[in-house]
Amino acid sequence: MSDDRYRFTVGDVECLAIKDAENTSETRQLFSNIDEKKYQAALKTQGDNPEIAILSCNPLAVFSDDWVLIDTGFGAMATPNGQSVDILNDEDIRPEHIILSHAHGDHYGGLLNKNGDENFSNVPVYMCQNEWMFYTSGEYADANPQRAERVQKYLLPAERQIERIECLNMSEILPGFTVLKLPGHTPHHIGILVESMGETLIVAGDTALHPLHLAHLDWEFANDADHDTARESRLKLAELAIELDALVMFYHFPFPGLGRIERNGAGYRWVPLAI
Repeated sequence: MSDDRYRFTVGDVECLAIKDAENTSETRQLFSNIDEKKYQAALKTQGDNPEIAILSCNPLAVFSDDWVLIDTGFGAMATPNGQSVDILNDEDIRPEHIILSHAHGDHYGGLLNKNGDENFSNVPVYMCQNEWMFYTSGEYADANPQRAERVQKYLLPAERQIERIECLNMSEILPGFTVLKLPGHTPHHIGILVESMGETLIVAGDTALHPLHLAHLDWEFANDADHDTARESRLKLAELAIELDALVMFYHFPFPGLGRIERNGAGYRWVPLAI
């Protein structure tokens, strides 16, 4: 594995995990409803910084009949720029389809370059209709001016590419790519099931931001839109992953964000893939 890309397979489907960028978060934001002594002790036990967490941003390219890109990274929104587009070009990968898990900038920012031009010209971008409507509404802009400014600058200019889909649970977006409704982080956040030859990958997006969100289902991330719904989605994801014996990929877990979920008392244990 290189520092910024990792190839693996699901059945006979080729996958490339990409490290687009790293972001930081204060741990008090990651575990906003928990006494700091409690979560800091848990972080220290596993060798993590108790005050600042480094969050990787991990888009995924999947080759079935064509290359499908799941989330695009920060793009020009970040300083320095997210590197997903450069990595895809270096790997000679031209996505024919793009799926967005939700409408946060670190997932759609790579649609445009620093000049505001499309990085993936004429490529359809599949996004839940209700997610699009929510984040482009005047009501959202009034309540969230900073995020709405990002939408205005980095998402709306790509509107002609956006294919708004209904996103029913377990509905197919493309052959082999199935919607898994996992709301809570945003109102209409989704994961993607990738299935081939009896093997399953769940691309879980931001259903959890840190492995401790699986170990302690009641520990809340401040930026989740609905904490109760986010908890229910983590529970749903964990049980499905165990039932299907699925490989799971989280967008913000340490690169490449791949592993499996096991039951552990009242919560779950994250077991990173041995690379």
